[in-house]
Amino acid sequence: MKTKLFIFGLLSFFLSSCSTDDDHDLNTQIPAENQYLGKVTKPDGSDHVLISYDPDGSIHEIRQEYEQGFWLNLQYGYNNDHHIRAIYVSGEGISTINFFYDEQGNLSSYDDGYGEFPIQYHPAANLYEFDEGDDHCKVYLNEHGDVTKFSIRYFGHEEEEIYNFTYDLDKRGTLSNANPIALHTLIAEWPLFLDILVTNNLTSRPFVECQADGLQISSENSYGSNGFLKMANITNTQIETPGAISYEYIER
Repeated sequence: MKTKLFIFGLLSFFLSSCSTDDDHDLNTQIPAENQYLGKVTKPDGSDHVLISYDPDGSIHEIRQEYEQGFWLNLQYGYNNDHHIRAIYVSGEGISTINFFYDEQGNLSSYDDGYGEFPIQYHPAANLYEFDEGDDHCKVYLNEHGDVTKFSIRYFGHEEEEIYNFTYDLDKRGTLSNANPIALHTLIAEWPLFLDILVTNNLTSRPFVECQADGLQISSENSYGSNGFLKMANITNTQIETPGAISYEYIER
């Protein structure tokens, strides 16, 4: 009888220990300062967006599956000051956008392969102004490097087309620990900024909504216990979206 009680007690202790270890593993989280987005998955669990990093933690490449077997790639190159010096866009073709800076480290111009265009920075408003061909653009950023407002005045038009963006400033976005890429990506490819960064909620603070004439992008967000974006159901009135997408993080 004592032997049976001993074995039962030992078994109970073992099961209790395993349960405690499992609970511990389930609750173990990557430290907030080391949490980086690794990939975005579609509702069926397949890969939708893949992100890789340089050794210093800067974003190296963002790859998104546009159609089955077809991936669009945004690759970022850096100068010795760790500023983005170029973005390489590849998919059906390849294009390169180069960036240049002043002595204070602010963007001063960009070259899209057709010409070099100056960029004016207004620090009081955290505003960047530049031309895209014959059209004039303004980009406003928040303190986290996310775009809060974008306007474009097309050549020969007096009125601006305006896009307003809102974020959940109390939570952590998928790229909250990564280097800011929103401004450069917008300058390089405005449609890709919307389709890849915004429509996948790849932002420093979680994206909530974009409003403009003829366009609305909205994101219903859910978060992990540490405040990082965990899942988003994003709708876009101009393109089809995959449904509720999930975010998988890695430790760096």
